[in-house]
Formats: sequence, structure tokens, C-alpha cells
Amino acid sequence: MFDVFLLKIYFIQTAFAGYVYGWIAIKSRSIVFPILAHNASNFFGTLAMMVK
Repeated sequence: MFDVFLLKIYFIQTAFAGYVYGWIAIKSRSIVFPILAHNASNFFGTLAMMVK
């Protein structure tokens, strides 16, 4: 039961991030900015886990 709840949270987070990256791609008319945003998100997420 707990695992299913976590999977739902991860699904929502991933769907929201995909929506944001898609919006950035459409608005900027380039794929470079969403790639940079994704890399920054991964970097700061990893950094936050290392500090914790």
C-alpha cells in the first residue's frame, strides 16, 4: 500500500515536470532550454540529497 502511494507521487511529479519542460520547449521554440532545465533539476535534486 505504501509503495503504491509513492508511485502515485512520483508519477505526478514526473508528469508535472514533463508538462513544464514541454511548455518551455513550445515557448522557446528550442529543445536546448528544456534540456538545460532538466539537467539543472537533476543537479540540484542530487545536491539536495547529498546535503541531507
